Amino acid sequence: MKFMHLADLHIGKNVNSYELIEDQSYILDEILNISDSNNVNVIVISGDIYDKKQPSEKAVSLFDNFLTKCSTKGKTVIAISGNHDSDERLNFGSRIFSNNNLYITGLYSGEVPFVELEDEYGPIYFHMLPFIKASLVKSYYPEEFEDEETNSYQKAVDVALKHPGLDYKARNVLLAHQFVAGSTDPLLSDSEDATADVGTVEKIGTNIFDAFDYVALGHIHIPQQVGRENIRYSGSPLCYSASEITREKSVPIVEIKEKGDVSIELIALKPLRKMRKIKGELSNLISAARALDPHERSDEFGKNGPLEDYIFATLTDEDEVPNSYDKLKDIYPRLMSLTFENSRTKALAKAEISDISTDKSFVDLMSDFYKQILGTEIDEEDFDCLKEVAKEAGIINEAD
Repeated sequence: MKFMHLADLHIGKNVNSYELIEDQSYILDEILNISDSNNVNVIVISGDIYDKKQPSEKAVSLFDNFLTKCSTKGKTVIAISGNHDSDERLNFGSRIFSNNNLYITGLYSGEVPFVELEDEYGPIYFHMLPFIKASLVKSYYPEEFEDEETNSYQKAVDVALKHPGLDYKARNVLLAHQFVAGSTDPLLSDSEDATADVGTVEKIGTNIFDAFDYVALGHIHIPQQVGRENIRYSGSPLCYSASEITREKSVPIVEIKEKGDVSIELIALKPLRKMRKIKGELSNLISAARALDPHERSDEFGKNGPLEDYIFATLTDEDEVPNSYDKLKDIYPRLMSLTFENSRTKALAKAEISDISTDKSFVDLMSDFYKQILGTEIDEEDFDCLKEVAKEAGIINEAD
């Protein structure tokens, strides 16, 4: 049995106010092309299909289009909900979908359902464990949680997995959307830290997955194995933060022959637009951008070329450059952020604020602060601007 492992699609996600629906549509088509070229007829999706519990019309339409294409091509899709998904919405129509080889489990109802498929080696079972909380499992099996010390995610998942009635001699695959750690914690990215979702989920050890030939995990956006090779986060198919730029996105294709005979191939994903970091003085960045071939298709850039990529820029100019954001955005229309790194910002990062008396007037207080941080006097234009902001904030009144 050969299948493809996806997770954390986050359809409908915006990054730094940029809508990524076109990029997501492109990468889903790319994924389908990879499945065709590798003779993959089963696709598993381990949660966080959508980015929000109430996805936009565009997001729902895109996922519907993806499922329709899968069905037309005769592919089986097996999916579970993640913590970003609405379990009720994903569960809607699931019994009808199953008639078209689309199996979706959004709600945990005391049992872990499975899909039985068949190949030349016999049956193979895909067990579907959506995102759960310990309290939900406890509501179905209170007797398992009489010892309060065992009231944890580790215990909850362990209890949940006891109740499908696993055939340990058969080939078993598990879809799960939880925070699983091996001897070390998995690598995280800013797109998880920003939501604080990962930090609120207790760790689950890998030892409770011994019955499974492969564990298809969702929840972490960086592709990686956990503990052993066949317990794996597929990662998100696209970068959703600057911290993921150096991590190549891929899709695992898993082949299971006889029991215990598992092979995994990671196929790199080429996005429509990459996320990139650039750094330097503004004039040099502009010159370098103008020298680029806008139709370049190298691995360094996305399929749409270097000038269409999402850019995180850092300027190192010592002197202030007026309208620097607008000047750079004229060349890179998808400029995601602009930061500054020079002697002043470095001094500011290292500065310790001390000996500034709060008894002083606003004018003297701000003058002292400016001098201590930047080592120079504040000029009249900057100070007038600062006073206007302070007035709007109600810190000082019009008479000051």
